[in-house]
Amino acid sequence: MKDELTNGAAWNEAAKAGLYFGAISSAYVGISELLQMIDGAVLQGFLKTLFWAIKFALCIWLMVFLMRNLVKKYSGVTNADTFRFGARTALLSAVIVASVYAVILIVMPTDSMNAAFDSATAQLAGQLDSNSLAMLDTFKENMPIIIFFSELIYCFTFGLILSLIVSRSIPSRNPFAGIEDDDNDTPDEQDAENE
Repeated sequence: MKDELTNGAAWNEAAKAGLYFGAISSAYVGISELLQMIDGAVLQGFLKTLFWAIKFALCIWLMVFLMRNLVKKYSGVTNADTFRFGARTALLSAVIVASVYAVILIVMPTDSMNAAFDSATAQLAGQLDSNSLAMLDTFKENMPIIIFFSELIYCFTFGLILSLIVSRSIPSRNPFAGIEDDDNDTPDEQDAENE
């Protein structure tokens, strides 16, 4: 007999799933950082796109797999339960991925970050006034915090949308449930309706 899905069990399952998603996305972040060392923008762009597509497909497959596993493991799981599971998983994995991005920016050598930032500002320098350039310097100082919250919002939103789409069909619903066929009533039911 299957256990009933309680709130604590749902959070426990979501925490495990969040670790899986966080590991996949963190591995992608690490691979992307390693790909920065490759010479050749075309090859680097192709490999980044390839690994992103693999991560994207793997995240969709994993969400479907984990939601189906939740339905198999617990009794009485509804579509709303699988959506809540997906939303919790998205939140927990988003915290992991955003933290990894922030740590990379904090640990990144200051010279590398300054060089990347200066090259980006040099391209915009002709289009910006002095106040905008001063604001960009403030942005540079707060970049780990800004990246943390922007990645948190992005990853949570992606996971929320994914879980909304996937949970609509897990567990599968009977589209004919609750519909009575009046044409196939038994004679006793017809007599009861006539009285």
